[in-house]
Formats: sequence, C-alpha cells, structure tokens
Amino acid sequence: MDLSKFNLQEVLRFLPDQGKVLFGEDRMLIFRQDALSKLWDELNAQLGEDLTHMIMTKFGYRCGFGDHEALKKTFEFENEMERLQMGPLLHTWEGLVKADLTRLEIDIEAKHLHSEGYWTNSYEAENYLAAHSGEFSNHPVCSSLAGYASGWCSAWTGFECVAIETQCVGMGHERCNLEIRDIGSWGEEAKFWIDNLKLDHESLYKQLSMKNKAFEELNKDLEAKVLQRSRKIIEQKSKLIEASRLSSLGEMASQIGHEIKNPITVIDATIQRLLKQLEAGKINHEDMVKKLESVRNTTARVSSIIDGVKNISRNAEDDELTEFIFRDMVNDVLSLCRERFRVNNVELVADLTQDVFSTSITANRVQLSQVLLNLLGNAYDAVVDAGEESWVSLDVRVENSKLLVRVTDSGTGVSDEDQNKIFDKFYTTKEVGKGTGLGLPLCRDIMSRHGGSLELEPEMKNTTFLIVLPLKRDLKAG
Repeated sequence: MDLSKFNLQEVLRFLPDQGKVLFGEDRMLIFRQDALSKLWDELNAQLGEDLTHMIMTKFGYRCGFGDHEALKKTFEFENEMERLQMGPLLHTWEGLVKADLTRLEIDIEAKHLHSEGYWTNSYEAENYLAAHSGEFSNHPVCSSLAGYASGWCSAWTGFECVAIETQCVGMGHERCNLEIRDIGSWGEEAKFWIDNLKLDHESLYKQLSMKNKAFEELNKDLEAKVLQRSRKIIEQKSKLIEASRLSSLGEMASQIGHEIKNPITVIDATIQRLLKQLEAGKINHEDMVKKLESVRNTTARVSSIIDGVKNISRNAEDDELTEFIFRDMVNDVLSLCRERFRVNNVELVADLTQDVFSTSITANRVQLSQVLLNLLGNAYDAVVDAGEESWVSLDVRVENSKLLVRVTDSGTGVSDEDQNKIFDKFYTTKEVGKGTGLGLPLCRDIMSRHGGSLELEPEMKNTTFLIVLPLKRDLKAG
C-alpha cells in the first residue's frame, strides 16, 4: 500500500447509533488530552512517579501492539519497512505525536533491531509542562509514547523490543528523541524501561504492597513527629505563660512591698504611741479604742492585699471557669497596685460603686485578674515619669451580652510602628530589663481562649486597650 495515501478515516468506522468507534474490529475510544493529564496526576499522587511511569508504559505498549495487530488484518503491506513506518504514521493520525524515523537496522532472523527517531508535539510533554507551570522534569515523561513504540515494534518483529526516550521536551530539550532496540541489545541504561514492561500483576501487587507499607511507616513516623512537635509546642507555650506569670510576680513583689509597707508603718506607729501612753499612765479609753480600731482596719487592709496576692499569683492554667462578681476581682487587682499609684502621684480612676461593676461574669478568675493587672501595670509604667497630670482609668460597660473593659492612660498613644508589633512575642517598648515582651501576647491568648479579645484602640486620643469578654460561657478556659 502507498503510505502517503493512507487515511485513518477510511479505517475507522463511526457508529453513533451504537455509541462505538471501530478500528477494524477493535473498539476505539476518544479522550480529552487534559483528562489524560488529570489521570496521570491522580496516579502520580496515589502511587508515585515510578509506578505511574510503569502503568503508562504498559498502557502505551498495549496500544501499540494492538494497533499493529488490527492493521495487519486490514491491510496488505508491500514490505517490512512499510509495515514498520505505519506505527509512526498511526501515532500521527491518532493525534498523540508527530513521529519520524532517522535510522533503522533490522535483522529478523538474528532478532536484531536498532532504530532511532524523534517526536514532535508530544502530548505527554505538553501535559507535563502545563501541569508543572513550565518547570522541567529530571527524567523523560513520554512514557505511553515509548510504550507504544515498544509494543508496535515487538508485534512487527515477532521478538521483544524496547523503546526508551533519550531526550525529552519535558526535560528542557529541543525535541524528544527515542531509540528502539531488541531487548538483548540494551544494557543498564534501559533496565528501568525493561522492568516496567516485564512487570506482571503479581510483581505489581508486591510493589504496591511495599509502597503502601512504606506509606504506612511514613505516616506513623509523621504522626509521631506531629505528636512530638505538638507536645513541644504545648510545653513551650506553658513555659512562656509561666515565664510571663513569674515576670508579673516579680513586678508584683515590688508592688506588694509598697502596698504593705505603709500600713505596717501606720500600725507600728499607733502601737508605739499607745505603749508610751500606757507607760506614762495617760491612757484615754476613748482614744485607745479609736487607735485600736485604726489598727484593726489597717490589718484588714493588709489581709486584703495578701488575699489579692493569693487569688492572682498562682498558676490557674487548668482551672475551670467560675461565675463571680466583676467588682470582687477588680478589688483583688487594685489592692496590689493602688498604693504604688498613690505614692508616685499617678491618679487611678475607677469608680467601683457603679452598677456595672456588680455584673456577674463567667471566666477563669485568676487568668482574667492577671490580664487586668498586666494592663494596669503597663499603663502605670508608661506614665509614671510623665509629670503631675499622669493618670490611668478603668472604664467598664456592658453591650450585647459582652463586658467591655477599657484601660486608658494619659499617654499620647502608641506609634504606628509599635502598633504593628505590640502583640508580637518578645517585642517590648520598655527599657532593657524592664519588660519580657510576653505580657500582651499572652494576655491576648488568654482572652482568645475565653472567647473574647484584647485589642489596642489606635483611634483613641490616649493609649487605650480594650478587653471584650462574653458574660456567660460553659467551656473551660484553655
């Protein structure tokens, strides 16, 4: 037959009434190129590159071998060369690739074949580059095309032939080059391709089992690493929280010294005066009662400070949420810092007689106390050296079943640069040695775990931090 006059349309029979396309007596299927690309991607994702390469090579082999057998039944070839050239011609007509032969050595009796050629417009190279955004592969990608050439030549010669791709557009080469030899002529360079073609179902099952086992081991290893990493993150988080708590305790110790020193001085001075009056026999009963009452009140104040310390200083990470009156918690906090504000002429504005302070809330009381103490401490540090007009205010409101607590100081606000970093761990605007940079990010984390929030309000004239807390919650904090 004259190959130049070959027309695949004369061989194919389209039978739309049966939903079939026949090539001779064999049924053919027409698929979209991008669908095959998707199939390749799915196989690669599930099985890996090696097994996908093997499957597509065997798929191509079956196509090439089958096409040869179908044409052999349909056409009479004038010579063997014509029959060989029909393979590349079919490749072209089927829209897979433009194939051209450049070399052929053939000895059927000696079972020897050595052929070379090249492909143009390989559908597999196009698919690969499109799927990988033009990034080149480190190995040939035209597996089904090489398999087709192997299958066609094996059917044509009657002995096993293997085609390998020596250059590939998918690897960045100008064109795809192939070389076809009888299986005995190949060395180690074709072992991978030969193994793929010879792999039977049992061997494939073993490979899949081995790969699945490897995946299972990898999965176990990843799970163990994720668990280990999660534990490490939890431990680090706990250490950060504890570091912040200890830092706050260090600052609190200094505050407590101020808070307790003055009451004790008052008690001591009162007792000394009473002792002198007793020694002089000039004790006045009414005056003594007043002085003892003053001592009792001052002692109660010291006791209140100590209770506040106990309520705030412990680690409450695992505490459940409890319901309490907001004013009680605020009193604990203010008992630890009120005296420091007074001694250093920083006005503390907080009217606890307002009804809103009697609001009942559900929270981790200790953690919420630590957040408020941290904010008041930061506000104090920001304005203590600013002069006589220094002040810090605590404003509380209830809106939409949420408690809104604003801590504002007389400072002029936070710079734009600091606003973007102020909640970052270890970032601090304080002098070296006066801040850890842990307070605000951990306070925000505590509020987040309460279903609330802690934010800086940059639009305010003075530096203002806003706590938002749901009034009722049933979950555990943290």
